[in-house]
Amino acid sequence: DVGKVRLPVDRVFSVKGAGSVVTGTLAYGCIRKGSQLVVQPSGIPVNVREIQAHNATQEVAFPGSRTALNLGGLSRGKGGLSRGSIVSSTNINVSSLRIHVALHFSVRVESRRWALRMIKNGQELIFHFGCGNHHARIFLLADSLHRLDEPCLAELRFRDPQSCWVEDRFILRDLSGTHTLVGGVVLDPAPLKNSFRKAHQIEFLQKRAETIGQLDFLILTLVKRDKALKVEGLLTASPYSEQKIMSVLEDLIYKQRIVESGPWIFDADWWDQISEWALECVLTFHQK
Repeated sequence: DVGKVRLPVDRVFSVKGAGSVVTGTLAYGCIRKGSQLVVQPSGIPVNVREIQAHNATQEVAFPGSRTALNLGGLSRGKGGLSRGSIVSSTNINVSSLRIHVALHFSVRVESRRWALRMIKNGQELIFHFGCGNHHARIFLLADSLHRLDEPCLAELRFRDPQSCWVEDRFILRDLSGTHTLVGGVVLDPAPLKNSFRKAHQIEFLQKRAETIGQLDFLILTLVKRDKALKVEGLLTASPYSEQKIMSVLEDLIYKQRIVESGPWIFDADWWDQISEWALECVLTFHQK
């Protein structure tokens, strides 16, 4: 239990007199009867009226369990609720029309052959994530695929917003759905538009691709790129608990790799440069 709810929806149906019911496997967090949650990526708030798991009514659903939630008066296809939606905690509101990813190619010769044939800049593919299938266009950092034995950085652009977390896993198939082309991991779930080929973003993505699963580098790469961040809400769209994030952050501050000031944290090198510049400005002012 990482302290935040995430349930990918695989079925939506209505029960007369009860309202909409969604089912799925609870990936993260615990859901309690009466919980206030939100449907992503639409951002529609919902209230959990009833929980069923293991064919019985429950007060709490736990991670890993097949879960059915009665969400009240919503109807299938309305309020942004459908197969592929994600029910999550209210403090996680990440949705984007693009994500930056690292692609990891299969060792199977047949899969590599189809990947080389189908994965080209601007090609439309099917993005399989959670319980949903979505159209996406792929844009490679390189002009084309060269070495399939190394991760490849790419940007995926969607027709409709997607709600991903950093380190989410996915697969890409051709439009027919016949051939699985490549798997991948999300490095940046909500990048700025037109940032993919910027030097600072490339450095950010390359470092994250090399350190997947290491929370300290997730924090360091973010702070190094953005220079200054508020502690509140840090990495909420990630599979790590707030307690774990704060523990690792405190260790980085202790090691002087990050500087803390009030509710803000700063890249240590950038903080030293700014502090030196500010001191020079003050000295110059007094000398005048």
